Amino acid sequence: MIAPTLDALKAALFPKPTGSSVLHVYAMLDAARNERIYPFVLGCGLPYVCMYTGVLPLALRQTAPYLVALKADAPFTDALLQEGWGDNWGVFFSSTGTLEDLRRHYKKLLKVEDATGKVLIFRFYDPRVLRVYLPTCNAGELRTMFGPSSFLSMEAEDRSTLLRYHREDDALQESKTTLKG
Repeated sequence: MIAPTLDALKAALFPKPTGSSVLHVYAMLDAARNERIYPFVLGCGLPYVCMYTGVLPLALRQTAPYLVALKADAPFTDALLQEGWGDNWGVFFSSTGTLEDLRRHYKKLLKVEDATGKVLIFRFYDPRVLRVYLPTCNAGELRTMFGPSSFLSMEAEDRSTLLRYHREDDALQESKTTLKG
């Protein structure tokens, strides 16, 4: 398996703008995935929010999901792609919406009920979960999952491939970009 270059990853995640709308790129990172993520986000120098609200004990803050507004030229973005890509640290959202728009929408998806009514945490921000879940969604579930996002991107099982999903006519469309190493 060839490790992708930083330039290839950034070109895939931050495509050149077309049309009048500018798509912002956000990463939702799973601090429970790796103990380095929480301090990494705290020192990122970019706008971010915890997906959990209220006064949280330290143990929960250290394992919560965080939404970060990425900039293509930010040192944090480079470090994130170099360290987290291939280790399922999170997923990427492309949207014309604001950080708060995405937080407000995706916060509603953090908890789901199973068939017995038991409340569960839905870890959709884990690429291993989302790349299996999305292809099973019906049109309504896709609208809910995408919300204000135009594209959902993540690493494939093979880290040299970027998976990018979007909706077209209420159907899921998948594209794969092989990242040159």
